[in-house]
Amino acid sequence: MKTTAFASRFAFREADLATLWEGQRFPPEALRTVAGEQLQVVYRGRRGRGPGPDFLDAIIATADGHLFHGDIELHLLAKDFYLHGHHGDPAYNNVVLHVVLEANGEAYTRLSSGRLVPVLALGLWASENEGEMKALLAGQPLWREPCHEAMAKLGQTEVIVTLDRLGDRRFAQKVAASQRALSDTDIEDILYEGIVETMGYGGERDAFRVLGQTLDWQPVRDAINGASPAERTETAEAILFGAAGLLSPPPAEPYPEKLSLRWRRLNVGEPAAKVIWQGSSARPGNHPYRRLAGLARLLVRYAECGLAAGFRKAVESGDAGVLLQSLSVPADGFWASHLDFSGRAWSRSTALIGRGRAIEIATNAVLPALSIAGQLAGDIALEGAASAVYRDLPLPAAYGSVTFLKANLEGGKFVNTARRQQGLLYLLENYCSRGGCGRCPLS
Repeated sequence: MKTTAFASRFAFREADLATLWEGQRFPPEALRTVAGEQLQVVYRGRRGRGPGPDFLDAIIATADGHLFHGDIELHLLAKDFYLHGHHGDPAYNNVVLHVVLEANGEAYTRLSSGRLVPVLALGLWASENEGEMKALLAGQPLWREPCHEAMAKLGQTEVIVTLDRLGDRRFAQKVAASQRALSDTDIEDILYEGIVETMGYGGERDAFRVLGQTLDWQPVRDAINGASPAERTETAEAILFGAAGLLSPPPAEPYPEKLSLRWRRLNVGEPAAKVIWQGSSARPGNHPYRRLAGLARLLVRYAECGLAAGFRKAVESGDAGVLLQSLSVPADGFWASHLDFSGRAWSRSTALIGRGRAIEIATNAVLPALSIAGQLAGDIALEGAASAVYRDLPLPAAYGSVTFLKANLEGGKFVNTARRQQGLLYLLENYCSRGGCGRCPLS
């Protein structure tokens, strides 16, 4: 019996296939790829949310013991991968197995990267077990993450204590990373590169990281301090936009033309060839041009006193609000009414660095760097202040990657601080995405 006929008669949907895959109810004889390779599901992955693969961070073993760690994509027909346009979408480049009902004779599926992944066709097994399929799909969920029961088993207080502890552990990892970096550079450069990279969170992270690594802080700082106070912001913008390759060729609008002229006059180097912009942003206010404009103003603010001295003062206040204010940048000038250099006006004048971005910079760049600086200098007060401010940071924007964890924790309304959200990220990175489901502290 053809599996297409089975799917039609049984009204079988991709959602049903996902339910069965999540329950891991397939016997070994069903787990043989179209190409004939026997597989074992070590960890079936966790359900994806929104666009992208259906299951993330799965672990699949071959008969010879080789492990594939990546994503799983499900379709009724193998050709649907192409019909849905996934073969041209880089979001699917981490797929390691394409699970379908019917393979249409296709043994492998080609990703946009050019890599081929095996096709696993489950149609024959499903058609021979139709009665079992109906019973399984009509019953209770076949499987749920153990953390779904954490609130009932541990209680909210213990869950909060656990997330706080894991959030502190993740902060300690960031501090350790700053310490390793200090062996090759100084605290100013660590702060600068960390801030630049964090400006790329939520899209374009790779581009911002490369920009921070290729455009050194000291020449930028010298150029800013060498300009008159009235010209410092434009100087910083010219350097950042020029180094990012966004002034070549010169934009046709008056303001970016002015920046392009200043960039050429400064003669601080060529655009960084390795900065590659993806051209995507989840929200207009997060457009890379506006992030660069915000970064320019932040660097101007601390060019004279230095990043370490400027942020140290805010951290030593012991007030998270003071630190966030020191990192926030309102929109002004050209950027009060523009998203980019296209000339199109924008009516919503959101901050260039708002509260959420300021929290991210504090969490991932400023506080870890100042914590290790205090520790290495024997400055217990600075080290303690950095840790205390971290624990008081409010919640930034919600992270889509941990939405499933919050849902399993009865909505996670108590995840109301950056520290606790960092705890969720620790779980995701060290357990959920590494086949450690059932072994984590909330299991």
